Amino acid sequence: MIIHLYSILRNEIKILPYFLRHYQTFVNEFFIFDDDSDDGTAEELGKYKNITILKPGMHGIDDRHFRGLHQNEYKLRSRGKCDIVICVDADEFIYNSELVDELEKFKNSKNHIVKPEGWTMFSENFCNTDGQIYDEIKTGYRDVWYDKPIIFKPSIDIKWDLGRHGVKEVDMPGVVINKESKIKLLHYRYLGKKYCEERHARDYSRLSERNLKWKLGRHVIPGSKYYHSLKWFEHTKRHGEIIKCI
Repeated sequence: MIIHLYSILRNEIKILPYFLRHYQTFVNEFFIFDDDSDDGTAEELGKYKNITILKPGMHGIDDRHFRGLHQNEYKLRSRGKCDIVICVDADEFIYNSELVDELEKFKNSKNHIVKPEGWTMFSENFCNTDGQIYDEIKTGYRDVWYDKPIIFKPSIDIKWDLGRHGVKEVDMPGVVINKESKIKLLHYRYLGKKYCEERHARDYSRLSERNLKWKLGRHVIPGSKYYHSLKWFEHTKRHGEIIKCI
């Protein structure tokens, strides 16, 4: 089974070691679009022979441009060369205690896309382990917003909604989506107030004019009613929704 992974990032040196430690255990080739990171991210990526560093073709965060990269690049680089493609952000970890077996089942099934069960992970502090991030931080809350169809077979022409939260199924006749997979998508963004604030401030400063015009990325815009970097952080604590999910 050959697996390719695609990601777009900038300045993710804090979470990157955990990202690589996890995905290097089963991914064969990585295609990482690095937007001129200056915090050591590019240097860390360059240590691995199976990582190809690419340029995203623009600076900043633009959901429409990013969707185009994800929808087109795998057709050129992965179609006919691998069995499964994964498209994730640096803080997104697909998880199952028998993950390789689950991916093998998907490879041999009639399904074309896996839509993992989304979980927003939560911790009072940033992780501090030499092992896997999910061995230290095992708690979070079920988040249907992160049921993202980001595992698929490269033979199909996948068409996502913005942010890859859904697919335009009407444009993909005959494509079968597995929405009941045992694979989870663990979203490790809320790892202490300081890390959360810093990351959202960084993301806000990088939103493209088009994103701002169309109010994309509102979760990182201060003053927006959708601004949830700390609202969600405090909400989960206050309402006791955090449970052990691993």
